[in-house]
Amino acid sequence: MSVSPEEEVVRVAARGEGVTASGRHVPLAAPGDRVFEDGSVAAGAHRRAAPCRHYPECGGCQLQHLDDAAYAAYLHDRVEGALKAQGLFAPVRQPIISPPRTRRRATLHAERRGRQVHLGFTRAQSHALVDLDECWILAPELFALLQPLRGLLAAQLPESGRIDVHLTLADQGVDVLLKGRLGEGLAALEAIT
Repeated sequence: MSVSPEEEVVRVAARGEGVTASGRHVPLAAPGDRVFEDGSVAAGAHRRAAPCRHYPECGGCQLQHLDDAAYAAYLHDRVEGALKAQGLFAPVRQPIISPPRTRRRATLHAERRGRQVHLGFTRAQSHALVDLDECWILAPELFALLQPLRGLLAAQLPESGRIDVHLTLADQGVDVLLKGRLGEGLAALEAIT
C-alpha cells in the first residue's frame, strides 16, 4: 500500500486504533487527526487530552483521547458491525456514554517487585504491568481497595509470579476474587482471615 503524504483518520477500528480512508491503521489516533508519511500525527477536532497520567501506557483504557462524539460513533459502529456479522440488520440507537469513574467490574493483575506489590492493568498489547496511582475508569469504591489490597497481597504473593485480582462492585459491596498462586503457611492464612 502506498502512503500519501498526508491522510485523515476517518474512524476508530475495533481495537481502538484510528483508520484512514486508505485503510492505514494508526495507534492512538482519533477521527479528524492528520497522519503524515513519517508516521507523525496532528491532532484533529475529535481529539482531547487524556485525563489519566497512565495514558497511553495502561491498557485499561485505550480511548481516553477521543471526544464524546467520536467515542459514541465508535460504540455505535461496534454494535452495528457485530449485528451485521451475524446477518442481522436493525437500527442501532446512539449509545449513552458512561461518565468517568463508573466501571463496576475489572480484572487487575498483581505481582511483587522486591518488597513492593504492584497492582494494575497491563500495558496495551503487552504483559508488562502498570502500577496504578490513579484510574479514570474504575468506580471510586473499587479504586479505594487498591492500597489495602497491596498490603494484603504483600503477605500473600510469592517472590515471582502474578495473580489476577477480579473486582466487582455489587449492591451489597465489593466482591474480590484472587486467582493464582498465593503464599502458604499460617502467616499467609492469617493475613486473609
